[in-house]
Amino acid sequence: MPVWLQDAMQIPPTPHFGSFAQFVLSRTAGLGIVCPELLMMAIISAVYFAISGVRFRRTLVVLHDGSR
Repeated sequence: MPVWLQDAMQIPPTPHFGSFAQFVLSRTAGLGIVCPELLMMAIISAVYFAISGVRFRRTLVVLHDGSR
């Protein structure tokens, strides 16, 4: 797999959750191991939440203006 595609596949939260779950299930997870994965999932989730909030507000404006 090309390096650019490997880097691009780190954008969705799925690989980070997979690593987190693997560490927890194998019980080799200390806080130092799990913390970076949790941090990345939190950052990605915050970005997705912000984007969805902006899109939702735009939808409300369109619906509100269209009802007049």
